[in-house]
Amino acid sequence: MTSLGPISTVITENRGSNVRILADTIQLQTWGMSATTGTGGGLTAYNPTSNVAAMTISGSNISIFGDVRVDGEFYDGYGGLRTFGAAVNWATCNIAAPIAFPTGAAFAYSGSNGTYRYSGNEIIYNVRIDGRLTSAATTVTDDFELVLPFPVKDNFYLPGTGIGDLRLTILTGTTSNAFQVCPRTNAANGGRATLKVLSGTAEVPMGGIAVNSVLSLTGNLTYATSVNSTGFTSVFKNAFQDTVTGNVGFGTRAPRSTMHVNGDIMFTGALRDADSNAIWAGINVRWYPTQTPPTLNMPTGAAFTTSSTSGTYRYVGNDITYNASVAGTLTTIATTQTDDFSLSVPYPVKIAGYATNTIVGDFWLTVATTAYTNTYTAYARTLSTNSNVVVIRYLSGTTDDSLAKFPAGATMTLQGTMNYQTTLVNNDTPMPTTYIPANLYQDQLGNVMIKGSNVAPYLPRGQLDVIGSNVTPGLVVDQIGSGKVAVFKKNAVDKVTIDENGDVRVYGNLTVNGTQTIMNTDVGTTERLVITNDGTGPALEVNQIGNASVVDFKDDGVTALTIVNGGNVGIGTANPQAKLHVNGTTLLNATPKLANFVAFAARVTPGAETAQANGKVLFNTEIFTGVGFSTANSTFTTPLAGIYMISFNLRFQSNSTNSFARGILSIDGVAAYHTSTLGYTSNAFHTASGSWILKLNSGSVVYVIAESSLGSIMMYNIESSFNGALLYQV
Repeated sequence: MTSLGPISTVITENRGSNVRILADTIQLQTWGMSATTGTGGGLTAYNPTSNVAAMTISGSNISIFGDVRVDGEFYDGYGGLRTFGAAVNWATCNIAAPIAFPTGAAFAYSGSNGTYRYSGNEIIYNVRIDGRLTSAATTVTDDFELVLPFPVKDNFYLPGTGIGDLRLTILTGTTSNAFQVCPRTNAANGGRATLKVLSGTAEVPMGGIAVNSVLSLTGNLTYATSVNSTGFTSVFKNAFQDTVTGNVGFGTRAPRSTMHVNGDIMFTGALRDADSNAIWAGINVRWYPTQTPPTLNMPTGAAFTTSSTSGTYRYVGNDITYNASVAGTLTTIATTQTDDFSLSVPYPVKIAGYATNTIVGDFWLTVATTAYTNTYTAYARTLSTNSNVVVIRYLSGTTDDSLAKFPAGATMTLQGTMNYQTTLVNNDTPMPTTYIPANLYQDQLGNVMIKGSNVAPYLPRGQLDVIGSNVTPGLVVDQIGSGKVAVFKKNAVDKVTIDENGDVRVYGNLTVNGTQTIMNTDVGTTERLVITNDGTGPALEVNQIGNASVVDFKDDGVTALTIVNGGNVGIGTANPQAKLHVNGTTLLNATPKLANFVAFAARVTPGAETAQANGKVLFNTEIFTGVGFSTANSTFTTPLAGIYMISFNLRFQSNSTNSFARGILSIDGVAAYHTSTLGYTSNAFHTASGSWILKLNSGSVVYVIAESSLGSIMMYNIESSFNGALLYQV
């Protein structure tokens, strides 16, 4: 071991180089290493096996050539642990009780939301907590503590070190005040951060907040945790290499390519491809300018004249870093001075990742009027109802206030930076608009997107993705000359072609899901035309406008079936003269049915003989259910005008000599027709029957009357009947 004199600089252990400096004894110890002093009191330590310098001390500077490790953990020039893993995605943190309260205090949560990004041992924690203090702390000097998703690294911070910036809004009755809150490390519990409120120029605990106060706490924390990801080593101060993939990252701890640069690249020479061809030469790759300059959106009644506006952003993964500047004059004040101004963002905020009114950016707001010029702290807050804007409010004393409070004529300048999550992951940072237009994008797979406006989606959905605006078409192809307008191929074989005349040919099946309209065009087919309908409505609907025929089916040029104007159908004739006109022999394999079939048949109820008084015969039983006959009054009422056959048969028996009887057909109350008068002797049977072909009007009432010289007669029921049928409708 070599022991040297006092050294003013103290460093930690490097076990890979076997070097240790002890602060308590102020001496240098080396194991397996030779050390020599140089001029001016310098020191150089060499590796004895390679004779290469491992550490030098010159004046107040210490240089170590290799990793600096404490218990196997690597530290870079930032003073923090940098053994990072590959994951940089944000995650949701659902802590049931995100605030630990002192004795006596109780809190009713109305909402809480937390997201964090965990890379290596670095935690960025965004939190929003809302609720009401239902019971105050027993002692006003007691502290509230924020529960962390991962514990703070042991012995890495001094007790009470500030690790974030939070904003606390307290609503007591109708009075609302906003305060800055500093989360500080807790030596007794690394899983919590003590919350200190800045009241004026003094930090005070939250134990003095009054009962029933409504609280809203939001902001960001950044700290090193004791739970480490693995897989990264340091190359330089801000460069890291993934020891698994070999990818190198500059300004990023999650390189996704062989070299991944998160920041500006300056070329003093040229960027060349594998064949030494210069791709870029002397180019600075900078932040990507917004396609649409940032704008301040006004509430109802307010008007703002913009004098200058600019915006740039960085888009890596689903993280957006957005720098915006807007200046102008408030020409008209808002109708309601509590309404909020909002600021447009280049890509939508991932609303699901934040609670409403979560702070995602800090701004400086300068306001000049005829009476004053003041600069305020302003904040960008999320809005749950609109992902394309953020609400801008400013800190007026201890009150979080609306920009609508400023008077008309005030000039405003808003400048600042936001960091927020967006809804889609960007696999490649966009290239400069100097070399690729602002509406042209290309991802790392070579897919290209052309957009007419800044609308979703934001990444190509295929090798070529074209999105038109609301005023211009998405794609225009203008073929100059006699070549085809377009040819679509599959494996070098034509599938769809559009020639110079506009003729389209599809080499395959064509399915149209929707209405197909063909105007001023003949449609021809050289094969079968098959129509299949699996929905509602007819499979084929033809609507002929004008006097031409509706349908004309031909066989070798001769009309076989036609439907002419007016609806007449012709078979074997091109000029049908009736609703159905058949020119040729007709074969019917079934009995034709009349469309308006009218018939009836009725009789007297079967049984013994019945005494029938002179008058209407009661035929109260239908032989079959007919049309127009009523058993209630034994009458037939004609439903249609036409030629009818009407018949009846009456079977009589008399118990008296020298008497007679007959049957009468009554039409509309008039005894129109009757049978022959029958004379008969006692106990003799006689029949009175008749059948007539009559032309009757619609609604005519027909019934049968029995008449006897004795005033009544015995009717033999089973042989008495009344029937009729429509022969022809007129």
